[in-house]
Amino acid sequence: SKSWRPAIFVSIFTINLLIKEMKRDSILLDETFPHCPADYGSPYDSLFFVFCALAITSFSFAVIVAAKYNSVKIFNRKVRTQSISNTTWIVYFSMLVVRGGIYAIMATTIPLVRQHEAEWIIVASLFGGFASFALSLALNHQRRHRSSAHLAVKQKKERDPLLAKYTLLKKHVRGSELFLFVMLILFVIGLILRVVERNSPDHLIYEIVYTVSFILQRIPIFVLTVLIMVQRPDGGGPSRRSKIFLIIGTALSLLGDLPIPLWNTIFPDTCFLVVASLLDVLILFYTISLPFYFLFLRNEYLRNMEECIWTTVSQIQDIV
Repeated sequence: SKSWRPAIFVSIFTINLLIKEMKRDSILLDETFPHCPADYGSPYDSLFFVFCALAITSFSFAVIVAAKYNSVKIFNRKVRTQSISNTTWIVYFSMLVVRGGIYAIMATTIPLVRQHEAEWIIVASLFGGFASFALSLALNHQRRHRSSAHLAVKQKKERDPLLAKYTLLKKHVRGSELFLFVMLILFVIGLILRVVERNSPDHLIYEIVYTVSFILQRIPIFVLTVLIMVQRPDGGGPSRRSKIFLIIGTALSLLGDLPIPLWNTIFPDTCFLVVASLLDVLILFYTISLPFYFLFLRNEYLRNMEECIWTTVSQIQDIV
């Protein structure tokens, strides 16, 4: 899809640049994970199983949403409109599959994996940024196209969505979408500076820059959630049950999505649960957020599905 070409270009350029920088120096980025359970003698830490759970859960929801909750069938033809499209949710789950898989590999104590740990961290961090970008787009799409009933009626034609509006190559770009893309670029810049300047005397400054850019990219997720929450159900917005699913999902995801420098600074690396660390618990929170997001988007799909069918059939009848 043309809509994701800018993001794909940014990711390829960033990965290539950062890996070249890492080849200049074999020093890792000081991203050490706690090894739990301690003295177990297994090449697989508890984090391996937690990140595997994240990747498997994300993959399951991506497949389910793509198969059942991203279009409707009208006259033996699949129709996907703005009011029911969940394409950005699929992208979000897919990004988490890659991120969870990479961190699961990093959580092993296999020597070959440890030798290239820095490269794994770079790619995982980048996909984490893209996951937050996709989540912000999904919530922004919810705010724009499902906040009130009259929006769906105003659609002039049914067309495959959406994402074409998210490219900077188009002349008409929504300010909110442009802002989200700028936040992604700032995150990528922070990541590049952190890697390139990791051995400089001012490396702590770049650690702070990276952490700030990380947090800034997550702020829109919270803000968009609040904007969706304040929409009244009687105005055509989400039901109270859907809003509960959304606020729980956002709270758990933001709680479990912290930059690794904060992990290493704030949280102890001890196995306070004998078989798990505090980091395991935080990642588990993030994984638990996914079912709540899924229930939210499913409720919204079902709420808008009948209206989508009615609108499409009405337009077909007008043409005939």
